[in-house]
Amino acid sequence: MIFDINNCSVKILLVTSDFHLANSISNHLKLIKNLQFEIKIANNSITMLNTIVKTPIDLIILDINKSQENWNNIAINSSELNIPVIILVDKDDEYNALLLTKSDVDGYIIKEEISPTIIGITIRFTIERFSLKKTFKEMALIDEITGFYTRKILIKIAEHQLELAKRNKKGLLFFNINLDWKIKLDNSKSQVKNKINQNISTILKNTFRKTDILGVFDDDNLVAIAVEAMDSSSGNILNRLRDNLKLPQQEYKEVCQISTGVAIFDPEFPCSIFDLAQIAMSYRL
Repeated sequence: MIFDINNCSVKILLVTSDFHLANSISNHLKLIKNLQFEIKIANNSITMLNTIVKTPIDLIILDINKSQENWNNIAINSSELNIPVIILVDKDDEYNALLLTKSDVDGYIIKEEISPTIIGITIRFTIERFSLKKTFKEMALIDEITGFYTRKILIKIAEHQLELAKRNKKGLLFFNINLDWKIKLDNSKSQVKNKINQNISTILKNTFRKTDILGVFDDDNLVAIAVEAMDSSSGNILNRLRDNLKLPQQEYKEVCQISTGVAIFDPEFPCSIFDLAQIAMSYRL
């Protein structure tokens, strides 16, 4: 069942030893309209774990200002609890926060930019998306070869993400990776296709963030949706993707041609997931 953030009191565990930060976050939460919160505070990881054991928690907000190695250890311990995690970071540590969104955390907030609006949007996005992912995982509608969402689930998640993008006025980028098979793949060659799909999916997982959406649109097209991405980022992401695909493009050129395309979702001029797919499949670089 999908968590309805609008009709529930969100139970938040704030993990920080900074009294002033805890007080600031608590005050900001009180100013967020149309959402209700119950907040508990833990000043260290031991208290955090004890609280989670004794009390149901919907969201962890983790104050973090450590080396990247320690960050990963803390984030992994939190994610294993099956609770969405938002980290609080200094502006100078935003790069490390972005690295963590590829693996173990669900969102981040820059401390210098904290406001009721920023906190509210981040909490809503994190909980709703985490709840959706959990529901779909329980339905076991995951492609066995790639580990990506199947077409049906991909479309549902994408449609939900487009609604969030419109509501929050945040753009997103839709990437299409097309595998144009040059040989007839009968049963005897199915293992070749599976291996190539697995290798390409691994590259995509390493290219995009954990918060991005990866799915199988059809037999010949894989999809990556970069959430809350600006159109100015499309060139950088596409170049990184193309660089990462150079080796398999050369290695598999006798079997299939691998090409990429991108479409930009503008919340001011919304369109459907199918429109984005058509644009990305047509606009190849």
